[in-house]
Amino acid sequence: MKSFDVTNVNELNASSLELKITGNTNSLIINVDDDSQAKLLFLDANIENITINAGEDSLVILNFIHFNEHTSKQTINASFGSKVVVKEIASNKIMLDSVFNLNGEHATIDVSSLIVAKGFNSNLVQNAYHNAINSNSNIENYGISLDNSEITFNTTGKIYKGMRGSNCKQLSRGIICGEKSAVKSLPILLIDEYDVHANHGAAIGKMSDDELFYLMSRGLSNKEAFKLILSGIIKPFMDNLLDESLCDEISSSIYSLI
Repeated sequence: MKSFDVTNVNELNASSLELKITGNTNSLIINVDDDSQAKLLFLDANIENITINAGEDSLVILNFIHFNEHTSKQTINASFGSKVVVKEIASNKIMLDSVFNLNGEHATIDVSSLIVAKGFNSNLVQNAYHNAINSNSNIENYGISLDNSEITFNTTGKIYKGMRGSNCKQLSRGIICGEKSAVKSLPILLIDEYDVHANHGAAIGKMSDDELFYLMSRGLSNKEAFKLILSGIIKPFMDNLLDESLCDEISSSIYSLI
């Protein structure tokens, strides 16, 4: 995958492109052409405001990997027949405000996030706006909260009147693994149309003492057992990364917090 430094770059046109994006810039607009495919991996790219415009019938795959503290606003606009797949992984403090605009019929946005925190708070604000009929949004978040940390998922789905046939799904999951730690899910569905499907769910709890005890009875140390349980959560996020060589680095960054 070719590397591209966006420092001092404000706009990028992408057509059938695979890029590993690094660097710093205040604002970046990425335009993906109609009937094309773009695969973009943002590796600790410090971009304060990013807008991604997915052209008609395009496929856009986005990986955002954050090893360092990060604050930004993302706006993703999906046109007719386009599909945008977003994967967000953070092992440091993250404050993210994301807007997903489904502007064309059969537009789809699929988001999955893994946020790990220890000794700091992270907050994701996600808003999916269904501005077209037969549009689809699916947002899934997973938080792993270690000592003295709090992870908050503020997720809102809005289906406007007349946007029939649309689907809006939200799911937040979290595991609490330390003292003074928490994962909070604040889902909101604003539905002004009857002929739609919309649902949200949340599953948040502490790591099972029974699981830890069982693994330790098989000869693992407490830390090894802890890592093994967390690996079952982390591994699915490593699947289908745009750059598989980053899997070990991401896992090491997360496990270093334990």
